[in-house]
Amino acid sequence: MGDNTEFMKTLKEAVTKVKPFRLLTEGITRSFHNGIATFLKVKGVNCEYRLSAEAPHVGATILSTNIDTFVKHSDTLTEEIFGPVTLIVQCKNIDELFKGLSVLGKKFFTKLTSFQMDNLLQQFMLNPPINM
Repeated sequence: MGDNTEFMKTLKEAVTKVKPFRLLTEGITRSFHNGIATFLKVKGVNCEYRLSAEAPHVGATILSTNIDTFVKHSDTLTEEIFGPVTLIVQCKNIDELFKGLSVLGKKFFTKLTSFQMDNLLQQFMLNPPINM
């Protein structure tokens, strides 16, 4: 798990290729901008990348935080924002990963990415979490 520098670099490079576009309605566009603003009001949430766009278009946004901030503010940070935005939650180990997963429930789509996935799966098989 650990350092995500290479992942963030690759993600930013990919996202820069996405052109601004229109969401379905003005209301969804407003909710998109309000949702990002709400996330950014949480101390410990950072904007890693945001493509500027002229209204009514929106640009892709990458936000990041650590696991402690995510869990502490899970009521806010697990709210779905419809549009081109992602929140990267960095975990240092498998215990932190399961700490984060425990607050998600079935709220929204979650993508699990790790540069050390084999090690992660091995740890999981050797020490499965009791509450999962």
